[in-house]
Amino acid sequence: MRLPRVLVLVALLAGTALADDTPARLAGYDAIARTGHAVKLRAKLEGKGVLGVYSSVEAEFLDFWLTGEPNKDGKPGVATLEKEKFLGTAKTDSNGIGELEWTPETPYQGSLEVEARVRKGSKYVAVPATLDVLLANHDRPLTLVTIEQTLTDLSWTTFMRKDAKDIPVNEGAAEALNKLWEKHGIVYMTGVEEVSLVKTKDWLKLKGFPRGPVFFWNISASPTASGLKYKSSVAAKLKTDFGGLTSGIGGQVEDANACIANGITAYLVANNDASAPAEAIKVKAWDKLQAAVERQHDVEGFLRDLAGKDAVKQEPASAALAKVETGEIGYLVRFLKSSDVDLAAAARLIVGRIRARDAFAASLDAASDSSALASLIAAWRQGDATVTARLYRDGASGLAKGGPGLEKFRAIEVVNRSEPEPGKVIYRLRFLPREAGAESVEKDYAFLRGDDQNWRVEAGDL
Repeated sequence: MRLPRVLVLVALLAGTALADDTPARLAGYDAIARTGHAVKLRAKLEGKGVLGVYSSVEAEFLDFWLTGEPNKDGKPGVATLEKEKFLGTAKTDSNGIGELEWTPETPYQGSLEVEARVRKGSKYVAVPATLDVLLANHDRPLTLVTIEQTLTDLSWTTFMRKDAKDIPVNEGAAEALNKLWEKHGIVYMTGVEEVSLVKTKDWLKLKGFPRGPVFFWNISASPTASGLKYKSSVAAKLKTDFGGLTSGIGGQVEDANACIANGITAYLVANNDASAPAEAIKVKAWDKLQAAVERQHDVEGFLRDLAGKDAVKQEPASAALAKVETGEIGYLVRFLKSSDVDLAAAARLIVGRIRARDAFAASLDAASDSSALASLIAAWRQGDATVTARLYRDGASGLAKGGPGLEKFRAIEVVNRSEPEPGKVIYRLRFLPREAGAESVEKDYAFLRGDDQNWRVEAGDL
């Protein structure tokens, strides 16, 4: 029985499937690739049954088209192609998955946009699926970002139950990643199952996150794996395939552990868990991430200078690395097992110095004014500004105002002690010069007792 022409027209305008057409859905799997190397493009086709249940469609043809390439000026983003490029066809298997091996030839780094489409003439009607293919070329570093309990506070199970529009985003997360995207390729990792693939990618786009491939947990393939094991396996594979994976961002301790286990600098955002590994870089809030990443670049640059052959660069690099704090040791640990022996040696030297410095700092005592003075003189003599600054009320700025030039003096004597008021003691110190005939120098140092009952040096006017 033929449908009236008016009904046919209405159906066409509304995009409604007619007669033998079967509604279906396509999902595209993201990937990372390198120019000149083959990558597998994958998409899954599912048809809608009579009860509204979707099931895999076998033996249908999917066409893959290149629709966007990285901007040629090197800026983040995708330039839509004026003329789409046909890449090839794949036949779906029993799981509804069509797979095409393709070698990208574009010399630019950034995101490629590929569309998977049901071949024209099929009875299945589905909206084309977009695949993000990240070209990881040259020296652009990659950063692995966990989605659940990082970009949103929701767990992966709650994430799967909600509509994309109802899933909240953590304040500042999108802005921070967009800033990071200017210099890093972004790769997303989630414990959300593949059935929520389309919704997850829609949510990232809806909330303004930068584009990047998303790797999902195929829980049917590893039903007994823990979240840590799954995330560690993703990080391990990406690190093996793409050496440019240098950092990972997460909101859970297991995220940090997965990265550290694979030699990746780990950032732990807004998490004060006492069980967090010491090697993780703790970031209090998303708006602090950019500064932390820039610090990583600085430390790595100094480390490479120290490990290099240029003597002119080695001395300032060593001085700069002497200021690396204990909480920044995570910037260095990924180099400890570097295949570059010089780089590994430099990293071990600095990590060893930091740990030795911490052991020395632990021996310093500021429980009384006299012990604080003894600790101060010991720290002066030891010569580590990072440790010495801890004994000043104003930290490094206090040391800059009140620290002596010890290289000019051979000894320090206590001239007298006065206590003008409770909780304040003033010591007059005499610095004996190294050069014969030179005059000694006397200077007053005030020690104040803090709320924690420890005494620290007040470098201001006495």
